Amino acid sequence: MRTLDIGKLRQEREQLTKRIQQIDVLLDAVAAFDGTAPKKAGRPKGKGGMSAAGRAAIVRAQKARWAKVRAAKKTGKT
Repeated sequence: MRTLDIGKLRQEREQLTKRIQQIDVLLDAVAAFDGTAPKKAGRPKGKGGMSAAGRAAIVRAQKARWAKVRAAKKTGKT
């Protein structure tokens, strides 16, 4: 009966693990090209936001609302 060399078995396991990692990298690369790559969660960077004109419109509207509230306070209306 042959004796098992634990060192050789561990070395073989490490080689197989490295090979599996290489295959995983290849699969991820292929998935990126065919559209099956997992989507990242969260807001995409560099997209969205607000234009200066949009922000200015919001500021004007908010100032008008506060002016209306102040005017109502002066006349005693709540």
